[in-house]
Amino acid sequence: MSFFDEKAALSYDSWFQTPLGTLVDEVEKKLFLQCAAPQRGEKVLDLGCGTGHFSLFLAQMGCDITGVDISVPMLKAAREKSDNLHLPVHWIHASLEELSLEEESFDLVYSVTAFEFLKDPRNTALKAWNLVKKGGRLVIAVIGKESPWARLYEESARRDQNSVFEGAHFFTPEELMELLPGIKGEYFSGLHFGPGFDPKQQEEALRLEQEGVKDRKREGGFLCGIWKKM
Repeated sequence: MSFFDEKAALSYDSWFQTPLGTLVDEVEKKLFLQCAAPQRGEKVLDLGCGTGHFSLFLAQMGCDITGVDISVPMLKAAREKSDNLHLPVHWIHASLEELSLEEESFDLVYSVTAFEFLKDPRNTALKAWNLVKKGGRLVIAVIGKESPWARLYEESARRDQNSVFEGAHFFTPEELMELLPGIKGEYFSGLHFGPGFDPKQQEEALRLEQEGVKDRKREGGFLCGIWKKM
């Protein structure tokens, strides 16, 4: 994920300030909280934290956060934001594939839209699972392969070989669950409106989300897999 340079870091954060980005952020965080159920004081690991968007969200909830990313510009942006907010987040510069931390040391390990860019996502998922304490959770959120969002990003990669989505792999629900074969988990599906949706139509967005989450529709743009270690 080293191609996430300073320009990408700025673009990533600024998109969440747009009307559509704000709506998407609200939907994704709601589903993530439903899956991850983070609690104040829990020790939490964010794999592929980027600019700290989710790390800081959980830090503000009182979680003890460690964020890991391979992109120096992304981590720089994350560190600046945590400093400005006076939030004590531990940032680590490392690739997810080569990360070495004490096993069973986190209550919650999660990753949001980072596994799409890994060479060996299954091995990384197993390493992440080994970091989860007994009684803890692993949550992996990805871009749904059958969604209009994935089609948009695939088209971006076809048009521009320098796109951050060049070589990205999006996931079907089955592929997401197969990251940890033999370990029982479940997935939830969110973001059931496309990139052309009018963000002013919030009631319609809410209706689409309620329907999509209830029916666990495959076409959601944001798939959350959760595994609980008993």
